[in-house]
Amino acid sequence: MSKARNNIDFLLQKPIAHRGLHNVAKNIPENSFAAFKAAIIKGYPIELDLHLLKDGSIAVFHDDNLARLTGLDKNIKDCTLVDLPKLKDHSKIPTLQQVLDLVAGKVPILIEFKTDAPKYALERAALPILQNYQGAFAIQSFSPHSLHFFKKNAPTIPRGQLISSKLPSAIIERYTAKHLDNFYTRPDFIAVDAKKLPLDTDLPILAWTIRDQQSAKSAQTCASNLICEQIL
Repeated sequence: MSKARNNIDFLLQKPIAHRGLHNVAKNIPENSFAAFKAAIIKGYPIELDLHLLKDGSIAVFHDDNLARLTGLDKNIKDCTLVDLPKLKDHSKIPTLQQVLDLVAGKVPILIEFKTDAPKYALERAALPILQNYQGAFAIQSFSPHSLHFFKKNAPTIPRGQLISSKLPSAIIERYTAKHLDNFYTRPDFIAVDAKKLPLDTDLPILAWTIRDQQSAKSAQTCASNLICEQIL
């Protein structure tokens, strides 16, 4: 008999705010303290992204390169916490610990592990921080290696396999619950680009990124929940 998967009901109750409840028109950058505070006020679960810095610190930021959000053309992995530039609204790029301290269990968190660090380096750095956090959270990544790390070292932390519409269909099939992930990663959910729906899996599906009501209506027919921005 296969082992029961982790419960992710806390991720299925309300739409998830993609990179926080950000809004360029209101000068609220993505993955910022302001975006996370706005999501908390509205009661939305928060999706965010992690990168490992050169000094071993963990930054909450999406892009591999800093240019789009800070104006500095430099890869974030080549920065230390001290020399990280500020966002274009002059606020700081937060660390994982700072965001966890801010959220403090008020809403669930969905944490994406980015893939530009050496194998398992980001996961090893983040694990002790996450193990000390008392709120509800899950991790996700495009990398099966990231999920495998958590399956082996922290199996009770819910984990999800991210799937992009840019991947060939044959690779996507390997990522579903009926193939590779059962043996190596055993995810508790699939987080898939809505363009690739419907997806053949028995696992809960989180559809991303939903930016309009038409996309939301379509995705809701086959997804367990939505990761949204602009329509929350």
